[in-house]
Amino acid sequence: MARSLLMKHGLDSGSVISLVSSARERGWGVVLLAPNAMGSFLSGVATAAVKCQWNEGVEEVYGEGSRLHILAHSAGGAQLVECLRDR
Repeated sequence: MARSLLMKHGLDSGSVISLVSSARERGWGVVLLAPNAMGSFLSGVATAAVKCQWNEGVEEVYGEGSRLHILAHSAGGAQLVECLRDR
């Protein structure tokens, strides 16, 4: 589905590029997590990857008490929620 969307409508419709651009124009920092980079999203490996990315990226840069706007999608969103619950 995503591939055909990209081919028919370009990167603005099938990716987060326009959202990232809009956030940057507002002066917001942007962090993109890649939970499936280390394994299947159905495994605990992907959730562990999100925790690692959160701890070493977001929390380290923004710190506790920072105001964050989160946009999450599909299994990656569920993994992020699990990560935040475990904190």
